[in-house]
Amino acid sequence: MTKANQAANAAAERALSTEALAEARLLLAHRHYRAAVSRAYYAAFHAARALLMERGVQAKTHDGLRRMLALHLVKTGQLDPRVAEILARLATKREDSDYASDVPISPAEAEEAVAQAEVFARAAGVAPGKP
Repeated sequence: MTKANQAANAAAERALSTEALAEARLLLAHRHYRAAVSRAYYAAFHAARALLMERGVQAKTHDGLRRMLALHLVKTGQLDPRVAEILARLATKREDSDYASDVPISPAEAEEAVAQAEVFARAAGVAPGKP
């Protein structure tokens, strides 16, 4: 991957992150809590992909994304480990919201997921605008 491709791919991922955050906020406002949690995770997911793509690193799985983030950014001191942990927590919440019909998602949990996705996105250089 060339530097130009890395930059273009990272920009595309940042745009997807911004879009997912806007969707999460909209879903939250309409009380679709499970969907809001899922979109919040994907906002952080795309922000993380942008960070890695800037460095020419691509992960093939969701778990691989978190491992590569730890290896290439946390371990090198470029990303606070507490910020990286947000991605892991959101992944767990997303799995519950998408696949565990017996696990309720409260309005407070959905609000927290969106807020945490915004924290992660900002740390990743995504400037999430408010609708």
